[in-house]
Amino acid sequence: MTPAARYRAACAALELPVWRPGMRAVAVRPEPLDPVCSRVPDDPRGWAPYPGSEPDFTDAATVGCLLAAVREAWQDHGLTTVGRYQHAGRRWTLATGHRHGSTLRAVAAVEHDTEADALIAALEAAARRVRGRGGCPRARGGGGLPAGAGGGWRRPVDGLRRR
Repeated sequence: MTPAARYRAACAALELPVWRPGMRAVAVRPEPLDPVCSRVPDDPRGWAPYPGSEPDFTDAATVGCLLAAVREAWQDHGLTTVGRYQHAGRRWTLATGHRHGSTLRAVAAVEHDTEADALIAALEAAARRVRGRGGCPRARGGGGLPAGAGGGWRRPVDGLRRR
């Protein structure tokens, strides 16, 4: 499944909008035409992407919208992405910060090749949690990353969990 399809499926399960203001939409048209690019306006009512458009996950604003969706899905506004260099290149994971300090703690055991992949995996983990517990975490008022959420997620330290 493509990253865009994974993203759409997770948004549908979490009842989150696929297109958010500021995201870059790209539609590839048949040769010899160039791709069609557009941005979601601040007021997206009445806006529709070009047919066949997908989010551009290499665009910084689109990645920022992904991060906002992950924070909303997990109800943890301290979540952030962390990139670190290894011998194989840069790897991305998610971390959360202590609400009264600047310490970051990794919450995902799995590392990804791109920042967007790490964020899409977090949305998929939230969607699995919804299917497993029968309801959207946003609607239930639950927050923090769950123990045993699957997908390589670790239980955060108790002091890092939002209450």
